[in-house]
Amino acid sequence: MGRRSRRAQRALEAKPLDVARARGGFAMRQSAGDGDWMVRPAGPAAKRYTCPGCGRTIEPGMDNVTVWEADSLLGPEVGMELRRHWHTACWYARARRH
Repeated sequence: MGRRSRRAQRALEAKPLDVARARGGFAMRQSAGDGDWMVRPAGPAAKRYTCPGCGRTIEPGMDNVTVWEADSLLGPEVGMELRRHWHTACWYARARRH
């Protein structure tokens, strides 16, 4: 039986889980009367944010969603940089109104 190549060995090695990336989940496209939005569950907040929906603080440890325009005129990178953290309940209440 032959030896495995280094490339094959590296592929079999366990890679550590990037917890910060894994907790974020995948972005979902949502349509509303004011356009299309990318919405990603952000998990527990790492720092304080102000929710654009209610103006209240999202405290560290609170679950929230990150939202940005799906089709930003300035490109997807700029759209992502302009993302905002919302209370999950505020975002879904807002989506029902639009």
